[in-house]
Amino acid sequence: MDTKQTLPSLIPGNEAEATWPGGNRGAEESPNAAVRLEAMSYLRECDRRFDAKLNLIAEPFDSPGYHTRIANGGVVHGTVQSLRYALALLQSGDESCHERAGGIVHAVLGLQDTNAASPTYGIWPWFLEEPLSEMSPPDWNWADFCGQLLALALADNAGALPSGLVAQMKAALGHAAWAIFRRNSNPGYTNIAVLGGVVTSAAGELLGEPRLTDYACRRFSRLLAEVKLHGDFNEYNSPWYTMLCLRSAESGLHLIRDAELRASIVTVWRLIWSTIAEYYHPATDQWAGPHSRAYKDRFPGGVRSTLGDRLGGPRTEAQDGHDFAPTLACPPEFRSRFDRLPAAGFVLSRQFAAETGRTFNISGTTWFRGDACLGCVSRDSFWVQRRPLLGYWRMQEGECAVLRCRLLKDGRDFAGCGLTGVQEGPRILGAACAFSNLGDYHLHIDRPANGRYRIADLRLRFQLAARGATVVERDPECFELQAGGWRAIVHLPRAGGERSRIETGSEDEIAWLDLPLHTGTCREFEAAELPLGGACFALELVGPGDTPAPPPFCTDGVRVAWPGASGIEIEMPREIASYPVFYWQPNS
Repeated sequence: MDTKQTLPSLIPGNEAEATWPGGNRGAEESPNAAVRLEAMSYLRECDRRFDAKLNLIAEPFDSPGYHTRIANGGVVHGTVQSLRYALALLQSGDESCHERAGGIVHAVLGLQDTNAASPTYGIWPWFLEEPLSEMSPPDWNWADFCGQLLALALADNAGALPSGLVAQMKAALGHAAWAIFRRNSNPGYTNIAVLGGVVTSAAGELLGEPRLTDYACRRFSRLLAEVKLHGDFNEYNSPWYTMLCLRSAESGLHLIRDAELRASIVTVWRLIWSTIAEYYHPATDQWAGPHSRAYKDRFPGGVRSTLGDRLGGPRTEAQDGHDFAPTLACPPEFRSRFDRLPAAGFVLSRQFAAETGRTFNISGTTWFRGDACLGCVSRDSFWVQRRPLLGYWRMQEGECAVLRCRLLKDGRDFAGCGLTGVQEGPRILGAACAFSNLGDYHLHIDRPANGRYRIADLRLRFQLAARGATVVERDPECFELQAGGWRAIVHLPRAGGERSRIETGSEDEIAWLDLPLHTGTCREFEAAELPLGGACFALELVGPGDTPAPPPFCTDGVRVAWPGASGIEIEMPREIASYPVFYWQPNS
């Protein structure tokens, strides 16, 4: 029987007496042996991509669809990727690598904007091939990412580099730190709030600049106050960025000596582990949803292997994104959660954002059972990085199935609309909703200049990625996505009037069920005009031997109810909401 699971609160308490992981370690310590081994492993992959003529890493380009105008398929030379390679060369302990590392660092430093009067002061372009002036727009986060790599190189390996280059690195770190100070990113931009806090902290100590140290203290205080206000990080339950925050916190505890800063970072570090532990699903080795930001549907390589020696296993994380600082063991209070679920079946509920003058309430519900998990957010965008409805279940041979709900505009995830949902156990009632102030493919970078979206095709999609995935029609309003003995039963009641015929299909081990909302003629729509009428659904995840619930019913053309113990219901949204701004600011 499923139960409500009560887990420790994420709200930070009094950390004045916190036990600091790793002891009172400061920047004078060199990396440990595990870091050196990982750096050596990473180098084997990077060496073959090194372009000796440019002293940079070369790689094939796959565009994310924003910040850059470079077309897919070409070869680019990345700044962060090259600095990470240089740091790995230095951390390997092989003195013969020092000259190459220095050449790479020198090449990357030359690409930074060092003009304090420039709007892009302190940041780097993504690639050598695309200067800041040609990006669309420049990415201010590159001050944070490059700055952290420079801080680690200076703290751990300054003695391995020429004194002149070390002076240039310190100057570049200073430019990056003051760019972060100038930008002053809001605390709701969680990964940058943490990363930028670590960079400014490290710069304050490495450069002897107390103003940066004071700023970093205030920055972490604002972040913890934001968590206390809302109940969680605003970039909630993000597999990619929670791991980035974990690595940043570990780097901070390796680099920084200031007692106040270390206490704040320890608090953040424990909050991060609480999130990872709560949402880990052992049977699939996946990170249960909903996700605020993710770049893949499955966690690459599995969660446990990525956490590696933090959980007592081998140190296997040598992916791009790791920064080669010593890792810290998982806090003991969370360790057992990675071996088993705390109950045979339970529901985890979390508030991610409190309703304030600038935000609406955002919460998440996740149902866990031994072989499966299913999560849904109360309201959020269908942005390509969001996973507002996400389920996993175990398949044979260690594989897992992935269930998603998406809203596609001309074949791409549509950020301008979102999902509003209510969940009880393995059942979800949901509907599409519009936001008044969002972009098209990105949350904000590509907002239409005239406030109108050009749309030729708009559809709500339910998608199952698994070996042998199929879709079966039970009746005109009920379909099943099936794989591995599990079924995602999707009811599409006719709320809001007439609709197009349901479309189904499958390709490359992905089966889908589409509810077309607009097809054919390309038209312009304001947010309030988007054709979302009838875009509501009821979804139930049913395992082998389980009995499905009775079908839902539409009560008055706009409200869908599902009988049962809780009697959940949802109403088609009638008002166009303004999306919360805590996720970004103009230069994010």
